[in-house]
Amino acid sequence: MKIWTLPNCLSFLRILAVPFLIYCFHHQQYEAFFWIFIAASLSDTFDGLFARWLNAHSDLGKILDPIADKFFVLSLLILFGLHGLLPWWFISLLLGRDIMIMGGVWFLKRQGKAIPMTASWPSKINTGFQMGYLFWIIAMLAYPQTFGNILPVLFYIVLGCTLYSWYDYWKMFLTLKKGSSHPARAP
Repeated sequence: MKIWTLPNCLSFLRILAVPFLIYCFHHQQYEAFFWIFIAASLSDTFDGLFARWLNAHSDLGKILDPIADKFFVLSLLILFGLHGLLPWWFISLLLGRDIMIMGGVWFLKRQGKAIPMTASWPSKINTGFQMGYLFWIIAMLAYPQTFGNILPVLFYIVLGCTLYSWYDYWKMFLTLKKGSSHPARAP
């Protein structure tokens, strides 16, 4: 099993960035927080590109990348929730969607269904807006004079995208549960 591929190293670094982000946040080092967030976010883009370009796919990478993504985002959501930057009901909604997807995949696998994992377009768009929303929160902390406050607009866009993505996965789950062939999707 290939462990130390460049894409896997980038995923490991994304996980390792979380304690540094928390440290910077708690010590109000928002500019460092901003740049670590940017680097960690870019690592998510580049791990997939490098896996394709270098033919460096691995079984570990298929598991590690989504775990690193969820750990990274969930850590930021909880951090922002603890400090009142995001409401807990909103964090619960985002987390609930992911739990529903994982539970649906688990249930379908227990039913013996073949589940090819491909992300849906609503899920990709949702993830993009979630990351954009987190970026904007962090950017406003680090550079309040530079970044205008579009957080209320982004909040409702993320809310709408999350609800639609949740609906899309629920519809797919019901289709697969009934036995129709439809590709499963990863968050």
